[in-house]
Amino acid sequence: MEPGMTMLIHLVRRFARDDRGVFAVIFGLCAIAIIALAGSVVDFVSMQQARNRAQIALDAATLALQPEIFRTNLTQAQIRERAQALVVERLADNRITAEIDTINVDVPNGSLFLQGTVDVPMIFVSLVGVTHMEVPIYAEATRKNLALEVVMVLDNSGSMNDQNRMTYLKQAASCATRILFYDEVNSTTCLPINGTEKKENVKIGIVPFTTMVNVGSQYANASWVDRLGLASKTRDNFDNDDNMFSTFNGPVDRIALFGRIGTSWKGCMEARDYPFSTNDAAPSAADPRTLFTPAFAVDEPDGDNSYRNSYLDDSPNSCRQMIDATCSCTVTVQRVCSWFGCWNDTVRNCSLSALGRTQSNSTCNCGNQNSGTRNCTIRVDKVELLYPRERQERLCKYNPGNVISGNGPNDGCPAARILALTTNDSSVVSAISAMEANGGTNIHQGTIWGYRALSPTAPFTEGVAYNEDATSKVMIVMTDGENTFYTANNINNARFNQAYGFPANQREGDGSSSDYSMARRMDTLLLESCTNAKNDGIKVYTIGLATGSTSNPTAIRQLLRNCSSGTDYAYFPNQPNELQDVFLSIAGQLAQLRLAQ
Repeated sequence: MEPGMTMLIHLVRRFARDDRGVFAVIFGLCAIAIIALAGSVVDFVSMQQARNRAQIALDAATLALQPEIFRTNLTQAQIRERAQALVVERLADNRITAEIDTINVDVPNGSLFLQGTVDVPMIFVSLVGVTHMEVPIYAEATRKNLALEVVMVLDNSGSMNDQNRMTYLKQAASCATRILFYDEVNSTTCLPINGTEKKENVKIGIVPFTTMVNVGSQYANASWVDRLGLASKTRDNFDNDDNMFSTFNGPVDRIALFGRIGTSWKGCMEARDYPFSTNDAAPSAADPRTLFTPAFAVDEPDGDNSYRNSYLDDSPNSCRQMIDATCSCTVTVQRVCSWFGCWNDTVRNCSLSALGRTQSNSTCNCGNQNSGTRNCTIRVDKVELLYPRERQERLCKYNPGNVISGNGPNDGCPAARILALTTNDSSVVSAISAMEANGGTNIHQGTIWGYRALSPTAPFTEGVAYNEDATSKVMIVMTDGENTFYTANNINNARFNQAYGFPANQREGDGSSSDYSMARRMDTLLLESCTNAKNDGIKVYTIGLATGSTSNPTAIRQLLRNCSSGTDYAYFPNQPNELQDVFLSIAGQLAQLRLAQ
């Protein structure tokens, strides 16, 4: 073999056996993977940041578009186009692309679901062939409930005249009404902005209250009104035999009594007997306790200043019954002396006896009598022998010709009446505007009628069923005081008729309750009414204005907190001009959307 060829073969074999520099080659190949692995952390962080930005953008897009799903002419393609445009706009990064690929629209439940992917370019892991990563994003926006039913229970008591409280309340409640009804409202005037759409899935009702609640005289012939005196409370304070010791079983039609004395029932109702005074049991003649009794302030006995509402003659022609009675007069002569001298003073004590009873009577006499006792039979009106309660309970005096002179049977009934749930915002604002400050405070009666106004059952049937998931029921209770009751030292143990009748009727308490104990009983009834309403799914907001001026600020605030759906649902503004902010805060909460995912 040629020497040159031998040398070449030798060199080739040496090259094949030489491993010097192999590490550099291997390192070069591995470096790519090492850099890609280390850089993947950076790419992952970048990807998560992009996903977070995209998720926030999708959330915002879903919230913005959710109200649009109620437009019947809006297609899913239009929703996808607008959602994608909003996401891309808010991402503001040309390197990142987003695609909305799934849209679910649930109009009955007011829900819009969007799902898509975000394509994020990779920097480091692209070295190993992974140039892009896709990550999912999804969001669902829904109105808390598709429909909204709100009843505002508003204090109309006399103290609402203080510091223009009623004026501020009207402004605040009217403004909240428009915010709930319209998408856009002028922040200064609280009027809807021209062109803004009205929400058709919102209903609002108004319940003004004082010591009673006026449901409206249009319900006089409703089936749930006790026109026959089936419930025992409807017969309270009436009798037809001038005998307080006998049982009166009726019938008595209180609505008809108004007409018989030339006036009309204003629309107030008395409280149902417990436990129906705190619940939403449907009225039925099968159980008269569930029926509603028209409020009728009875004519109280004549000739006694302890009675506030004596407006009829106790013995008109329709009641007059002449009977024979024994007049017995005893005349004594007493010697009376003073600084001015002494003289004889004649004292006359007379009484009438008939019907097995004797009554003192200063007018009967048996002729001239200087001393001693003389009896005679005289003809007198039967009313002369009746006890005060019998005079009060006489049904016969509610007849034509007996003219009202005083407060009358509507005493204590406020002028402003309940407005049932309605979609008419003008009707709501008008009802608020018609409120007047006058009378006492019975928060329990306001609240229980607010509960009934949201109810699907009579007396008010405008509300949907409690278990309707697509509707949110809300009650806003506003008061500037505390429950009050007014007792007096007379046969009724009260200064005037109230929602529970007279204390002497013993519907609440033992018949001789004090103002304080009756008010605390009203507190108990209020709390139970609130609890029952909340158990039926009603959210309760409470507003206690200027509670610092009440007899026990701590107690009234705790009462209203307990009545509400939680601490965040109770408000205590100190000044009337703060009511606007409170109502706007509540209205804002009710108008908000929430993210379900």
